[in-house]
Amino acid sequence: MTSTLIVHSGASLVSRQELRGIATPPSTPTHAPVAHADLVKLIERGLTDANYTIVREQYAVMSRGLTLFGLLDLQNGKAPREGAGYAVGFRHANNKHMALTMVGGYRIFICDNMALSGDRKVFSHPHRPGVINRLAESLHRFFSESLAEQFDVIEARFRKWEREELFDDDARVLIYRALETGVIPGRLRADVHTAYFDADALHYADCAPRTKLGLHNAFTRSLKALNPAPAYESQISLTRLFG
Repeated sequence: MTSTLIVHSGASLVSRQELRGIATPPSTPTHAPVAHADLVKLIERGLTDANYTIVREQYAVMSRGLTLFGLLDLQNGKAPREGAGYAVGFRHANNKHMALTMVGGYRIFICDNMALSGDRKVFSHPHRPGVINRLAESLHRFFSESLAEQFDVIEARFRKWEREELFDDDARVLIYRALETGVIPGRLRADVHTAYFDADALHYADCAPRTKLGLHNAFTRSLKALNPAPAYESQISLTRLFG
């Protein structure tokens, strides 16, 4: 089982080969865009140097090909917990709207869900001549020194949520707070509610425990319905909401 990057209107799922065919905006004296395919090569090189292997990769582009979202399933010789694996999510844009941002995460095999840790790393290098070299150095440091810490953080969170039992009313409050604070759009409320409270009838074993982790799995199931951009933000905001 592997992670899944779902795309809908306004986004296109593409292969790495297809990334090579996406035109990169021309450089100017003050802005040097980074080709999506070149960025992926940098990321892969940094992961390889840090002893991670990409076992599955998915990419989506938006904004006429200017914005890239990626999800990489990883192996490094160990598994974080039974039924789960490591992953990273990232986003990048060549229209000056966002810097390269990367987040460590988990993939949950039983439901093919993705959970991002919420501790995002922003590579805020200006897109000027030489940006490729600066990104390569920063990515190498991040993968070698910081990514394992992100995985440890989310592992600790998962174990904490696993121990935190929820009364039904407490679960409803968390769902309401997610709606009130914009963590999820209102149209997903029924999906989250049903996945959690009807988990046994639906055979959603990941959502069945009456714990924060069970409710979190109900949320992450519902986030598959979102486009990459809002899903990315919702994953990170969800971690903050759950504490």
